[in-house]
Amino acid sequence: MAGKHGCPVYAVSDLKFDRARAAKTAFREASKVPCDDCEGGHAFDAWGGRSLVKGGDYAKEFPRLLVALEEGRSLGWKGNRYEVRITATGAHPVGEMPCRQFHYTLLEKGKPVAEYDGMFCEYTRPYSANPSWNEVV
Repeated sequence: MAGKHGCPVYAVSDLKFDRARAAKTAFREASKVPCDDCEGGHAFDAWGGRSLVKGGDYAKEFPRLLVALEEGRSLGWKGNRYEVRITATGAHPVGEMPCRQFHYTLLEKGKPVAEYDGMFCEYTRPYSANPSWNEVV
């Protein structure tokens, strides 16, 4: 795909979301909790989304759960210390590519601790024949 003003974008990886990725990293780090039986002595409550996928491939099923949410609807989980809520905020394409936006909130006792905005887009990955929903940020 190429922009209207001659700014070429050939792949999703050409799109840069530095501030959003930094906010996502800060979100993950804020969700760090001690863990006796895990490598490194800590885990991340932000990674608890696997509990929402009851069967199948997490990499395919979790994005399907998110993109099925109507705007304003949320899903989430309770970790060891924090609660995570992901709210669908819109469906805005990037060029010709369908994309869905989400707001992630990390809560402790009902109060926000960290948050960021993320996005999934539907595109065909290299070495794949079919388009699928993939996390961009």
